[in-house]
Amino acid sequence: MRVVFITVVAALGLLAHPDHAISAEAQQRPTLALIVSEFEYETHKTLPAFARRYLSKDFRVVYLVNDDIDNHNIDGIEVLRDADLALLSIWRRTLPPDQLQIIRDYVASKKPLVAIRTSCHAFATRSGATPKGRETWQQFDRDVLACNYHGHHGNRVANGDPPTQAWVVPAAAKHRLVSGLPAGEFPVGSALYKMEPLEARATPLLMGRYKDLKPHEPLAWTVESDGRSRVFFTSMGSPRDFQQKEFVQLLLNAVYWAMDMELPAAKR
Repeated sequence: MRVVFITVVAALGLLAHPDHAISAEAQQRPTLALIVSEFEYETHKTLPAFARRYLSKDFRVVYLVNDDIDNHNIDGIEVLRDADLALLSIWRRTLPPDQLQIIRDYVASKKPLVAIRTSCHAFATRSGATPKGRETWQQFDRDVLACNYHGHHGNRVANGDPPTQAWVVPAAAKHRLVSGLPAGEFPVGSALYKMEPLEARATPLLMGRYKDLKPHEPLAWTVESDGRSRVFFTSMGSPRDFQQKEFVQLLLNAVYWAMDMELPAAKR
C-alpha cells in the first residue's frame, strides 16, 4: 500500500513523496483522500490519473492505493481523520477492526463521500462470514449508500455484449450533478449492477438498462441527511467509463457537489 500526496508537482505529471515539501498554498486546499483497494477494474490507474488531471489544482489529494486480489489491510487509512472528502473504490475487504473503525468514524462525522463501482460491497464477504481477527460491514451498501447490491448482469462490452444504456432521470434533469450530460440515452462501459430497491432517502440521478430486461437499475444517486451530509455513489467505474466524457463529467460534478464547491467553468 502506497501513500502519495498529489500536490505541487502534479502539474508536471509527477507524484510527490509524502515527505515532499508542500507549499503553503497547497496546504490551504481541501484534502481529498482517494482510497483504492480493488483489482478488477484498474482504478489503481484510472482514479489517480483522474485526480492528477482534474483535481490537483483545487484539492490537496492524498491517495492510498493497491490492486491486490487478497489484501485486507489499508495501511495509512488514518488520513481519513484529517480529510475533508473521501473518494472510494474498494472491493470486499475485511479489515482489522481498528482500520474499519476509522472508516465508520468518517461516515459518522457526516463528511462528504464519493464512491464508485465495487464500493457498494466494499467491506462485505460473499458468504457473510467474518474471518478471524477481521471485521466486516455487510450492510455498508444500505447503511451508507442507501442501496441493495445483489449482483450484476453479465454484459461485458469487451466480450461483444451490448453495453449498458444510461439516461438522466427526468426528475433530476436540473440537478447540478447531471450538468453536461446528454438529454437522451448514452452507452456506458460497465456491466449493469443490480441495486434495487434504493432506500427512500436516496435521490436517483441516472438509470440504466441492459437490452430490454427489467427492472431498470439505478446507476447514480445521492444520499443527503441532516442538511449537511452529502454522499454520491455510481455503479460505473470500469476502465471504459473513464474513457467516456459523460462519466468523467459526472464524477467531476460529484466531487465538487460533495464539497459544495462551484465547478470551474473550464471543467464543465
